[in-house]
Amino acid sequence: MGPTAGPRYSHVLALCAAVLLVAAAVAGVVVHQTVTANPGTPQETAEAFMSAGLRQDWRASWELLCGPERLDHGSVDRYLLVKGATAAMVGMSDERVTVSAGDARPHPDAGPEAHLVEVRLARAGETHDLQLVVVEEDGDWRACGQL
Repeated sequence: MGPTAGPRYSHVLALCAAVLLVAAAVAGVVVHQTVTANPGTPQETAEAFMSAGLRQDWRASWELLCGPERLDHGSVDRYLLVKGATAAMVGMSDERVTVSAGDARPHPDAGPEAHLVEVRLARAGETHDLQLVVVEEDGDWRACGQL
């Protein structure tokens, strides 16, 4: 080994480490965007929102709320606290509850970007139907209340 072999080896190692760091960062961004990507249709949004609530995943639920609903609830921390406390008091459970979204139609009373989505919750032969308002905000669909 000559006198330049040590520094050259260090440069190669540093370059490899930099390439690996960039690749890991890119992979992290892609995974994050995939995991946090908003659903693509009003029906998918309604199902994701209701399913998050049944799982008591309040942060995912918050991420799917429309702006006016978020303002009504205040901060995300307050929303998480209230939802968690409510679930603990009433004993919410997602055991064998299925969520399915049916028709989505424009909701003329709420504006052109709003849709009314038919949602069915089912468990042990019992069903509960509701209508969820889903609106488009900044290119994403958001849950914005029940009728």
